[in-house]
Formats: sequence, structure tokens, C-alpha cells
Amino acid sequence: MQDVKALKNDLRNKCRKKRQEMDRTDKDEKIFCRVLSYISDAGVKTVFTYVSSPELEVDTRKLIGALISEGITVCVPKCRVSTCTMEFYKIKGTDDLRQGYYGIMEPDTEKTEMVSGDKCELCIVPGLAFDKNGFRIGYGKGYYDRFLSGFRGIKTGLCYDDCVFDEIPQDKYDISVDSVVTESQIIKTP
Repeated sequence: MQDVKALKNDLRNKCRKKRQEMDRTDKDEKIFCRVLSYISDAGVKTVFTYVSSPELEVDTRKLIGALISEGITVCVPKCRVSTCTMEFYKIKGTDDLRQGYYGIMEPDTEKTEMVSGDKCELCIVPGLAFDKNGFRIGYGKGYYDRFLSGFRGIKTGLCYDDCVFDEIPQDKYDISVDSVVTESQIIKTP
């Protein structure tokens, strides 16, 4: 039997391929509307979110702008490569971002202030795939699992319907999310 790491890598590669082949513009717009409504209905005032890369991830750039314009505090992660950990920094707009490690847009720490996890109600989590129990396949470095292990707010994943599975491989360090938002639904996890 294959180990969990090999199974995850296989699924990661399949989902990357699916995402490269799909037209995501309409799907991103539907997810944007669902997430914005979800945040508004929940009365959330502070959101931690990733800054999407255009190649594979559900778009968060439009969401970031909309949340900021509505007066919601938006914080994005700065990766600490030496420890594979993240810290979140409050941004006022995309001018507060710069290219970081792995080519990911990160907060410019000279322009922004760090915000602790206990100050946030909702963390939007990226993933290449999610299952109906809230477990995810990320990019393989464990940054989000380390952060989420101590996060006490709501954890919400963004994903396309084509990359949601009944069950995905997991190991003891994987942290599940509370819900997954896709273009067609919000999946509440157990």
C-alpha cells in the first residue's frame, strides 16, 4: 500500500492538471460572491487570507479589495522559510504587498503590522483539494497546518467543485477546516 505522502503527491498533481485545464473565471466569481456573503452574514470584522497566485488558486485578490472597501480588516501571511511557519500582517491594499519566497505575494513588513491569531475570527485557507470532512491537500510544506493547529477562529477553505472529494489521504498533522466554499455550495464539515 502506498504511503500518505505518495498518495497526496499523486492527488496534488491530478488537481494541478485539472485546474490548469479549467476555465476558472466564472467559477472564481461565484466563489467570490459566496465568500463575501458568508463573511457578511457572519459579521466577521477581521479576516486572514492568502493572496492567490494566478496559476492555480481560487482568486482572493478581488475578495481582498472588496473586504477592505467594506471596512473589514484583512491580514495576509508572511512565510518564515527557516521554520515553515507564517505570521499574518494587516494590509490596506495591494500596495502593501511584495513578491516573497516561492514567488508568492506577501506583506511588506516595513509597511504593515503583524496581527496575532487570537485577533481574527476567520481564516481563508488555500488548497489544491479538499474532502467533505474539511481535510485538504496543500502544497506540501505544512505552513497552514502549523498555523491552524493553534488558530481558534473559523477555518474556511476555497476550492473548485472538481477538486472536492469524498475523502483524501491524511496524516496526524493535518488540520481540517470548518467549511469549504466552492462555486456551487458551502460544505459544512463535521
